[in-house]
Amino acid sequence: MNTRSLITFKFWLAVLLSSVHWFVLNHVVAASNLAEVPPVLPNISKPYLQREVTLSADEFPLSQRLRPLLEQGAYGQAIEELATYSDPKSEALLLLEAQLHMQVQNWNKAESTLLKVLKTMPDVMRAHLSLSAIYQVQNNVNSAKASLIRAISLGATDAKHFALLGYLHIQSNDSHAAVSAYQQALMLAPDDNDIRQGLLFALVNSDQVQAADNLLSGMLAIEPGNSKLWLQRANFALKQDKLVDALTHVEVALRLGAKDLAAKQLAMQLHLQQDSYTAASQYAQSLLQINALSFSELNKLCVWLGNKQQWQVLSTLLASEAITKAKLGSNERAIVMQHQAAVAKARDKLARAEKLWKQAIELESGNAEALLGLATLALEQNRFAAAELYYQRAETINHINTQARLGRVQVYLAQLDYQSALTLLTDVVADNPHRQDLIDNIRIIRNLLTTHS
Repeated sequence: MNTRSLITFKFWLAVLLSSVHWFVLNHVVAASNLAEVPPVLPNISKPYLQREVTLSADEFPLSQRLRPLLEQGAYGQAIEELATYSDPKSEALLLLEAQLHMQVQNWNKAESTLLKVLKTMPDVMRAHLSLSAIYQVQNNVNSAKASLIRAISLGATDAKHFALLGYLHIQSNDSHAAVSAYQQALMLAPDDNDIRQGLLFALVNSDQVQAADNLLSGMLAIEPGNSKLWLQRANFALKQDKLVDALTHVEVALRLGAKDLAAKQLAMQLHLQQDSYTAASQYAQSLLQINALSFSELNKLCVWLGNKQQWQVLSTLLASEAITKAKLGSNERAIVMQHQAAVAKARDKLARAEKLWKQAIELESGNAEALLGLATLALEQNRFAAAELYYQRAETINHINTQARLGRVQVYLAQLDYQSALTLLTDVVADNPHRQDLIDNIRIIRNLLTTHS
């Protein structure tokens, strides 16, 4: 083989090895499915190696047969052609064989072939990088990291190599080491946003919140319209219990077009915590319209508004199309009615409240709030028999049993039936011996009994 042909083939082989390895590394990224910290992969097309592998002259005829197969992407046929070669293979040919096995995802064969290369030439950087890629596919993070560190020590000092090392440190829960790797990467590529994101994630994971916030401020100065960065800033504020700042940041993100449903849910919760009930209700309606708020979460919001006596806000929410046109089950409709009844009672529309509570227990006989509402209303209207009946029905529901029995005590006291009140209250105390207030009430009722007898 003449010198010119050998030089041409060596150049072709170097390009081939680089392109094959780059394809495999990109396959590793897709397999990892990393949403929060996108891995930044090494580009090894530059001549990093101080010790490079070369084909022997005897392997040139084989290379001529392989070349068209590789150009066509016929990697399986290329592997079969390599298998016909019976002479000892050079490290360069073994490295090519390993890359081809990686192309067809025969990871074990590729690994064993690369280890053959490293047994005789332990400083081949390209082999260590390929091994690292294989170990990533196999989720063998520690081995992937060890191979990459070895490659870096041999000269693979591109920014993206350090970024990939940072990612692997995060995978092995070593956030502090990840910070160091990403910082090194950022020094080499200060304008790389993916590396900045990796460093940001590593800083947060290592609880360096202030450093992360400073980095994020710099990123926002460059991209003030990036809604994802504003959401991250909102999360930082939450970590520091800065709820007002968190709400400000998340609303900026939403104004910038953030599509993350969690952002709207967070905004709703933060508005509630700051007593911005109307805004919270508006977010809830928006989420309900796109089925992004569960009925359980809606119920919690309604309970919260009722406890805060925000009857107008609650009434508006219950009357919204997001609820009135929703396909609800019977239990869910009963819960809506129970809240509508609470609004009616607060507005002194007692007949409507009673009607709604009764409709609620028709739909769901075990609706605790409706039973307690009817019992309380009957007691307030001196309809003692009805009140006692509703409280007794409520007593069958475990989580309100004590509350219902205490309600029935009130019914007996309102009728001056102190003996019945004392007997029932004694039973309640037996089940709740820690309730000092009830023990005091027993003493009072006994005094009333003594006085009246």
